[in-house]
Amino acid sequence: MVVVYGVADGSLSVLMVAAAVGAATFGMGALIGFLFGIPRSLTSETAPIEPPATTAIDPTAAQYRPNTNLEQVSDWLTKILIGVGLAQAGDIVRGFKDLVDGLKPALGDNNAAHAFAGAEVVYFFVAGFLCSYLFTRLRLQRELENAQTRMRLAARHND
Repeated sequence: MVVVYGVADGSLSVLMVAAAVGAATFGMGALIGFLFGIPRSLTSETAPIEPPATTAIDPTAAQYRPNTNLEQVSDWLTKILIGVGLAQAGDIVRGFKDLVDGLKPALGDNNAAHAFAGAEVVYFFVAGFLCSYLFTRLRLQRELENAQTRMRLAARHND
């Protein structure tokens, strides 16, 4: 989409601006998708704590819990983003319009540039969000589970 628009305009600067805008909006969407997709560990503070079966110390039992600061920050930022988004919906729409109007001169300064800027920002933001969210939920969660399993097996092997 970006290459076709840049080639159709015939300007390398328009192509570079379009690529930069696409990369920036993809990155912002990816960051927010990552925040929304961070998996929760079952050992987080929200999980019920089971009482020990015996009073004897079990050397194979986990002595530490995973650090959940990242998921706590993710929860906090997610709630802020949703709250601010709902409270400031009108300002977000005006900000989007101002962004598109500001990009118009750099993308050819015509009606097509205005429409392209809006479509590009929305497309790359949503694509970045979905790619990052799905990667975080599917791949990162699996990798964290695999790492935890390997750590448990290594602890048993060392005992």
